[in-house]
Amino acid sequence: MKSGAGLINFIAWVALFLKGSLGIMGLIVLFKLSKALDIYISGEKDDSFF
Repeated sequence: MKSGAGLINFIAWVALFLKGSLGIMGLIVLFKLSKALDIYISGEKDDSFF
């Protein structure tokens, strides 16, 4: 849970950075990447810890 919160914090920080430099496209790409990462990480956690 702590690593998940840290990941969300990191994504929010990167989103603010991208908003300044790339605008909406950066946010859309980041959102898609974060969704893919979230699915990948939860899949990895299920395989590794259970």
